[in-house]
Amino acid sequence: MRRKRKDDLVLLKEYKAKNLSQNKQSRKAELERFAEIGRAHAYLMHEIRRPLVTIGLLARSIHMRGKLDEEDSETIEKIIEMVKRSETELRDFMQLVEPSKGKREVVSVGSLLKSVYRALKPRAKDADVKLELRCDGDDEILVSCMQRNLRRAILNVAQNSVEAMAETGGSLALGCDMADSEAIIKVEDTGPGMDLEVVEKIFQPFFSTKKDGTGLGLSLARKIIQDHDGRMTVRSKPGKGTIVTIHLSIYEGEDKQG
Repeated sequence: MRRKRKDDLVLLKEYKAKNLSQNKQSRKAELERFAEIGRAHAYLMHEIRRPLVTIGLLARSIHMRGKLDEEDSETIEKIIEMVKRSETELRDFMQLVEPSKGKREVVSVGSLLKSVYRALKPRAKDADVKLELRCDGDDEILVSCMQRNLRRAILNVAQNSVEAMAETGGSLALGCDMADSEAIIKVEDTGPGMDLEVVEKIFQPFFSTKKDGTGLGLSLARKIIQDHDGRMTVRSKPGKGTIVTIHLSIYEGEDKQG
């Protein structure tokens, strides 16, 4: 019996090692595809951005002169807003297809979530969404990360939840915990939820269920988490809300610079 248990443990370790190797190979192939797309589009994005920036500057200059009637002023404001939106979409796309850059530092998950909470509070209030922070006192949960990027990923997920409840209101909870040497971050909402078909597509670039959605926010969030050797899972049911869980390795030793 002991011999069989020992053999089972060996088989389990071999299975885990094989599965980890396959996951790394799959991730490597995915990164190579992103890099290829990035190289193919970098020049195009640069050529689009240059006239876009010029249009934005000219529109702001005209608007600042103040010698416009109401109709022309509204038109210029729309141009400025559309240029700003397009610049954001271009930046998100380039971040999606390019390797993440930045210096890693050790930060607490609690401080990250508190920063996201503060940034999201005004938007949540406008959407009649009750915002809750469930990580007080959890500043001892540390991760090594590119802080700005990781904050962006969590904020993208949380903003998506708020936008999903924009018409109905609801509640959104940001929480953190620790289990099996992992930092667990949860973004839980009481929104309309999604069926399995939508859940399977939400991380695909340019897929969106929102009328004006770009379909880049969640794709970018997942890429950032993967760049930190983490993973994201989604649980959702129509009418029952959505829970997005982010798993990251806890910082346990000397930090490595990225």
